[in-house]
Amino acid sequence: MVIREIYDQTTTGDRLSVVGALALLGSLAMTWYHVNLSDPQLGLDPRVVSFFEKATKIGPFEALAYLDWVFLGIGVAVIVVVIGMAVGAIDESFRKLMESAGSVTALTIIYRLVDRPGPRSLVALDTGIWVALIGAVLISAGGMVNRRRQEYSLSTS
Repeated sequence: MVIREIYDQTTTGDRLSVVGALALLGSLAMTWYHVNLSDPQLGLDPRVVSFFEKATKIGPFEALAYLDWVFLGIGVAVIVVVIGMAVGAIDESFRKLMESAGSVTALTIIYRLVDRPGPRSLVALDTGIWVALIGAVLISAGGMVNRRRQEYSLSTS
């Protein structure tokens, strides 16, 4: 099957989940936190701050014990399941898992928004964690769209 045929075999919810999975995977290559050395309480010289700016960036593979690998697995699994359902290799019952996987991932990321790897006054949030949260919400939203579509089709038949 070519990409266009696979796309035609997917639902709107599936497409939304794949976009979310791609965002989640992309966030793993981004910075999630950074140490705020420019805090006046530290009293550091601005030249020192600019020198150490790159060293203060913290990605998910440094900040998360094992959750980074779980997020990687969820992102890849969502994409594989959607493609597998589109080509007929996987049963469509796996759609039910996408909503749950996205919701649990979103809740875990929200926890990591609050529980930062260090003191809150020094460790600030960066772009990657927000992209990951948006991706997880999109995965969950795709599952919800699929569930609503299924409930609607059952009620009209």
